Amino acid sequence: MPGKCSFKNIWLEDTRFTDWLSRASDIHKARCRVCMKDFDISNMGEAALTSHATGQRHIKSMEMSDKSTVSISGIFRSSSAVSQDQGSQAHT
Repeated sequence: MPGKCSFKNIWLEDTRFTDWLSRASDIHKARCRVCMKDFDISNMGEAALTSHATGQRHIKSMEMSDKSTVSISGIFRSSSAVSQDQGSQAHT
């Protein structure tokens, strides 16, 4: 009987996984920060990461995450521009 696969820190540096992967509390699981889900890696190891990444739920979650990141960064840019405008008006 083969041994159980456990989480490998090197996966955190892999560009295929860096945007969403983190450690779970169980060494035989991985955590998707985007889906907010722990999933089993004990049988498939790295292949379980690839399988999760190609799932429809994960793909939709990543799309939503990308949209919210753009929206949030736009908000911060807008508030920064307002602050700069207010600062320049104070000096005139």
